[in-house]
Amino acid sequence: MKRITLILFLVLGFQNLFAQTETELITLTLNDYIEGTANGQPQRLRKAFHPNFNLYFVGNDSLRTWSGKDYIGNIKEGAKNDRIGKIISIDFEKDAANAKIEIDIPGRKRIYTDYLLLLKYEGNWKIIHKSFTFREYPNQNENKKKLDEILSAYHQNDLFNGSVLVAKNGKEIFKKSYGKANFAWNFNHTSETKFSIGSLTKQFTALLILQLKQEGKLKLDDKIIDHLPWYFKNTGNKITIHHLLSMTSGLQNYTDDANPVMEREELAPKDFAIKYFKDTVRFEPGKNIQYCNTGYYILGMIIEAITKKPYETFLQERVFDVLRMKNSGIQIPNQLIPYLAEGYSLYMGEYIIPHSINTKTMTYSAGAIYSTVEDLFLWDKSFYTDTLLNAENKKLMCTKYLPNYGYGVAVNSMKNYLGMNKDITLISHDGGIGGFSSYMARIPEDSIFIVLLDNTRAGMRGGDLAAISDNLIPVLYNLKTEFPKPVASIELSKIIKSKSIDKGIEHFENVIRANRTVYNFADFERNLNIIGYAYLTKWDLNAAIKILRLNTEEFPNSANAHDSLGEAYYTNKQYDLALHHYKKSIELDPKNDNAKMMIEKIRKMK
Repeated sequence: MKRITLILFLVLGFQNLFAQTETELITLTLNDYIEGTANGQPQRLRKAFHPNFNLYFVGNDSLRTWSGKDYIGNIKEGAKNDRIGKIISIDFEKDAANAKIEIDIPGRKRIYTDYLLLLKYEGNWKIIHKSFTFREYPNQNENKKKLDEILSAYHQNDLFNGSVLVAKNGKEIFKKSYGKANFAWNFNHTSETKFSIGSLTKQFTALLILQLKQEGKLKLDDKIIDHLPWYFKNTGNKITIHHLLSMTSGLQNYTDDANPVMEREELAPKDFAIKYFKDTVRFEPGKNIQYCNTGYYILGMIIEAITKKPYETFLQERVFDVLRMKNSGIQIPNQLIPYLAEGYSLYMGEYIIPHSINTKTMTYSAGAIYSTVEDLFLWDKSFYTDTLLNAENKKLMCTKYLPNYGYGVAVNSMKNYLGMNKDITLISHDGGIGGFSSYMARIPEDSIFIVLLDNTRAGMRGGDLAAISDNLIPVLYNLKTEFPKPVASIELSKIIKSKSIDKGIEHFENVIRANRTVYNFADFERNLNIIGYAYLTKWDLNAAIKILRLNTEEFPNSANAHDSLGEAYYTNKQYDLALHHYKKSIELDPKNDNAKMMIEKIRKMK
């Protein structure tokens, strides 16, 4: 019996392998057809077509036929066009197959659907018949409506509150603002609202460094110490400007140790660096990559050392003034900036103002710029000219190093993007600071640009702003996209805030838990923990226990969830229950020293 089973398995296995190979062979033929037509390659069409190929189409209420010779004769050698093709489906049986292909032709503003019949001919798959249908592009108003519907859904689910601008082929096609720039004063966002853009600052710093390279004032293999002789010798002597730009320096990320004192410092950059930076590395420079704000802070100091000007002055002269970015700058403490949004965080179902940060000192050239969606569009458009950088240095900036970071931007090569049989490059970055989130994306192949600026730190809940952009891009290619789901933790927090802890849990059990697929459960465990500790801090111990107990029910294998519930029971002097959950936490995570300490403490009390 075992032998028969094995033989049957082998036979089925070879059949599956055969099917996969045939599908791949058919795909090669279809790609010869798609790419041969798009790139002006008649020889590839001859390879793809059966000698008896015919194209059928209806014109003037009559059926018309084109032979393969006529079709190929209409394709001029080397005459490329704007066709974008993708394979939708392939079905085959023995020596016959049919395939469905979608061809997007932006110049005609049409999307064609080709229906192809293929036959096995002299050992190869050949297209013998083709018919097609087509549909006109949705008009621009339809795309605007779709973009607005998506963004409105994000806003309604508390996943976006700010301004957005979308452009394609160098032209703005959508711009709108959602929600409040200031909740206390009930001021709405507009396209002129200014936002702190956080780490989007890094690409500006990278560009200034490359301008200085372009002018021969520095080299990418210069060491830190070459321009900052006062800097720490151990790291300064071996880390290059390239390492700093490409996040491969290995430096300790100073913001990992951020605290309220650091965030409110009023120091010169050199004094701040001496106080907070470390003369050690996490790995050998150039051998690995790790996101590091320290490197971009140092780059700002190098800019100042070379130009003998403050970073913000050089930035203003070289970028903002040149591009007429009149609504951008560096936020200086106590400066009154017209139309600057207030930054918020969503906490326990309501928006609150987080503690203030002196971005000029704390983040400096790594994250201190404020701007608008319109100004950032001017910035994007400059990359299609030599206004700020020549072609050589723009290429350096947008080349991916280890593994997908360039200079101040992430660079991702996307093969067969969205199934369109088209490769694109996604150049992007996000940012977040003090109640603000930001994201910019550029697809140079189609001059697509998307910028999202938010003043509620939306990038920290239910997914980041990149997820919003990912759902907008398909609309620009006339493809289907997804709408966001309500975030479970946000809805629960709102019910608790407006009603009570018991009503919130009841709503969770009867509505949210009962309809899991309808909700976004991103970071749900962490957010339940935050709610629980908020009540623990207020000494509402019963409420804290209810929420943290819910967390252990939802995440029974989380050591942290059991540790937190143990703390709540301990604080409420329910020592036996505390002991039970601390033991469970250690069972799940034997390295949990806090739980070990608390178990020993409880045992000594008994």
